[in-house]
Amino acid sequence: MTYAIRNSLILLGLLLITFFVIFINNSHVNKELRKVAWEKNQKYQQLQTLRRNYPDLANEKQIIAKHQKMLEEAAKKTKRILKDDTSISTYDYLTKLANKYAGNLSFNFFVKESGKINETYYNRYNINGDASIFMLAKFIYELEKQPPLYTIEKFKLMENEKGSIYSDTLHFDMDLNVYFDYNGTAMEDIELRKLPYYRLKSNPFRFKIHEPKPLKKNSNEIDLDKAKMIAITEGMIFLKVEGQYVRTLQVGDTVAYGYLDKIDFKNQVAVFRINKYGIPQKKILKIEKD
Repeated sequence: MTYAIRNSLILLGLLLITFFVIFINNSHVNKELRKVAWEKNQKYQQLQTLRRNYPDLANEKQIIAKHQKMLEEAAKKTKRILKDDTSISTYDYLTKLANKYAGNLSFNFFVKESGKINETYYNRYNINGDASIFMLAKFIYELEKQPPLYTIEKFKLMENEKGSIYSDTLHFDMDLNVYFDYNGTAMEDIELRKLPYYRLKSNPFRFKIHEPKPLKKNSNEIDLDKAKMIAITEGMIFLKVEGQYVRTLQVGDTVAYGYLDKIDFKNQVAVFRINKYGIPQKKILKIEKD
């Protein structure tokens, strides 16, 4: 075999090996490209599904705004542990709630004890006094809904010794825990929330149906059972009370157990809303002549 033929055979072998390697590489690359294309198609299909199910995803600013609103709503409901607590700061805070939301509810204030639960410290205080059940309910509502973490550990309600069976005033006694931690929030950095108006609908300790509350002597309240209507105009009625003196009333004016709700001049009647026995009733007066 000549030298030239041998070199040609070697070159041909190298070319075949090169072509084989290129073919194998191209097959691998094509396989990878098909895999990438398939994955891209899957991602595209998933994206289309998300867009159909959640059309708001296309609006990034709207999503961010909704997320921010969710964070703000959550912040309105979360409680905060105070950075520090003293009897003076707690008394000032409770007085602020009482004066602002609970009709200047007054109470006696005592320091009881201090302690630690896990890694959080607390101070315990006692407050007690006499208050309307309605004002007390508003005070507790604000105490529970405002940010500082206060917990009611003991709560007692008792009949007010000076009250009557018709009184809404009760004696209350409660123990409060105030929690604080070095990593907490300073009281002066906490802003009170503007909560929805709250009012207890009725006194849960009083029977809904009851005897009428005795009228006070020398009271200016008109007992409709002892009065009769002698005249009426479009905006005023005239009542003769106990056959002696005349009183004038306009819509909204109060009488014993209720108020004047409507003047029907066309039909010459006055409509009162009365709650004498615990059940709201409508009472109608017509003109009576002497």
